[in-house]
Amino acid sequence: AEAADASADAAATEGLRPLTTEHVASTRDAQTAARRREAFDERTNAYTDFVHATVQCFLAARTDVASLVGLTEPMLESGLPCFKPGKTLNDLRARLALGMSEADAAAIMLGRIALSADNVRTNLYDRYQSIA
Repeated sequence: AEAADASADAAATEGLRPLTTEHVASTRDAQTAARRREAFDERTNAYTDFVHATVQCFLAARTDVASLVGLTEPMLESGLPCFKPGKTLNDLRARLALGMSEADAAAIMLGRIALSADNVRTNLYDRYQSIA
């Protein structure tokens, strides 16, 4: 407590306000937001690397649909509401854009990335993750 009082006294002497928990939290949030904007700035190498890796992974996943289906099928009997017989596997195949060329599928994934970058729901989820 004495150290905190000394810090507050020193800050007051220099004309500065002592840091509060709220100030530290808002500064941290601002720094996190700035890092996120920088990471998703299309001019940075990090963003370019992320986009490239995501598209490559998506295209690789399309090449082994049988394994993905095999991993998903046992979950259809789990009783979880997100796994519905028939619908789940059809939706999985549709999301992989199996009827499209590799170039068209890559374009689909690029579109998904663009829609998610700085999306309100994406930002809310990221904020939730930073708290949890």
